[in-house]
Amino acid sequence: DGVDGVDDVGDVGAEGAGSSLSDLSRRVEESLLALYDEQVPAPPKARRRPLKVNLDLLNYSARNLKRKGRLNEAVKVWQRCLRLDPHDGRAWLALARMSANAGGHTKAKQLFEEGIRFCPGNPFILQAYGNYRQRRGDVVRAAELYAQGVAADAKHAASWLGLAKLSAAVGDQETAALCFCRATDAEPQNYVAWQSRACHAWDTLGDTSAARDFFKQAVDVNPTNVATFQAWACREAKAGNLEVASSLFERGDACYSGANTYLLCSWAQLESERNEDGAAELLFERSMRKADTLFNNKGVKDATPWQMYGLFLKDRGRFSEARAVFERGVKINRGYPPLYNAWALMEAGAGDVDTARSLLERGIRDAGRTRPRGRTWMYWALLELQEGHPARARNLLEMGLRDDPDDRGVVMARAMLEEREKDMVEARKWWALACKLHSSDPFVAYGAKEFETRSGEGMGGLGNLGLGVGPALGRGPLGDSLDGLRRGEGQE
Repeated sequence: DGVDGVDDVGDVGAEGAGSSLSDLSRRVEESLLALYDEQVPAPPKARRRPLKVNLDLLNYSARNLKRKGRLNEAVKVWQRCLRLDPHDGRAWLALARMSANAGGHTKAKQLFEEGIRFCPGNPFILQAYGNYRQRRGDVVRAAELYAQGVAADAKHAASWLGLAKLSAAVGDQETAALCFCRATDAEPQNYVAWQSRACHAWDTLGDTSAARDFFKQAVDVNPTNVATFQAWACREAKAGNLEVASSLFERGDACYSGANTYLLCSWAQLESERNEDGAAELLFERSMRKADTLFNNKGVKDATPWQMYGLFLKDRGRFSEARAVFERGVKINRGYPPLYNAWALMEAGAGDVDTARSLLERGIRDAGRTRPRGRTWMYWALLELQEGHPARARNLLEMGLRDDPDDRGVVMARAMLEEREKDMVEARKWWALACKLHSSDPFVAYGAKEFETRSGEGMGGLGNLGLGVGPALGRGPLGDSLDGLRRGEGQE
């Protein structure tokens, strides 16, 4: 058998990012789960395979090249790993994720499938592919992959976490809580599992007491993990416990010899909410200095600190300073659409619609074809709609859908545009598409139900597109796996 599908992974671009405390916490949690990529074990010893130490060194070299932003060189090293031993799951997983990050979804799917073919029963690849398919809206296939990961290794916490998050997304909180519990039972020293369990207990179950116990367990397991302090502090801040949150941010900052940009940005946002603007600005400055020295996992510098600081200044009416910060951010990463979006919205709010249009157009142009631009098209369309140009807005949304057909915001914006134009049939069609593409997304399901209420048609089938995934999870390998879980099978 030859090794197919590893020639053209492509370059990796920046994704959009939110700037709220909850968005930052979510992004940190996602980056934690991505660490499993680097924990994939080497293939077991077998006949006529290269020395394990050689594969280890090559994988180590590729990861370092990726961290330094030398992505094409990293790809070549991982391709060499596959030529030496196509049964090395680390290379398949790394190449598949890099391709997905670059927007090459056909290539990513091919790489994942080939990885499973050469490494059957590898729970790391199964879990990662499940996560990828879930993000692409295929929750049934994702459920099957997570279940296969659990079947392959009942001690693989990441597969349990995948099942837990998927169950939570489709509203089965009982199963989600059970799977989170299985994850921490499987790997009691896994701080990611404890942190994820804490977030679910806090955010979904409303059990803040249990959540705090789980956060404490995560800290006990890894007292130097900044992300746990960041996630915990964000939730305390949202609950109004600002002093507790500030103390947690301080602990997180102190436990790490460098500086974590997400923690610093979140902390700065908290200080601004406490009316401590001077402290907030110092934290934003620290975050920007740190971000200026780092490449993110897509090989570019993360412009989030400039985006957030610019919004902070805008909210205080310091528009000229905000413009200067946005401009600095663009120089750091000219292909970061959210920065242009934030800048354009500021200009539009100040009444300068022409400048806002120019910035959105510039953001689309600078992002290039390999980076997500759907949300920028959406903001431009909403600007035109606000200015009384619905036909122009519709055309811009069409462009956004061509660029990024899976972008939730673009599809929902198109539905809302048609509703505003009183075309309820067309609006319903777009809400149905949103539900189909994002069937496990509670925000989409909520929007669809609200549309049905406004249109006076009841649930008439549309809501079921958004919420009817749960029953599908009861069929096939996941249903069998969960039935066994509830009976206590498969646990040592």
